[in-house]
Amino acid sequence: MMDRWVCLDVGETLIDETRVFRTWAEILGLPEFTVMAVLGGSITNAERPEDWRGFFEMLQRPEWRDQRPAFE
Repeated sequence: MMDRWVCLDVGETLIDETRVFRTWAEILGLPEFTVMAVLGGSITNAERPEDWRGFFEMLQRPEWRDQRPAFE
């Protein structure tokens, strides 16, 4: 008997992450599309999947960690 697998990409397939980044844009006082553009560029230029997380610094918002309670 052969095993059968189904693999799904969680991002934008099972979970719409738009609201998450829209909320961050609002908290950081940035236009939503600016955040989305920088995020897309970060993902495109990342050498490893986890490298996109530096996009907060690319947005010149190093204080984003201080804003986490407002997000949650």
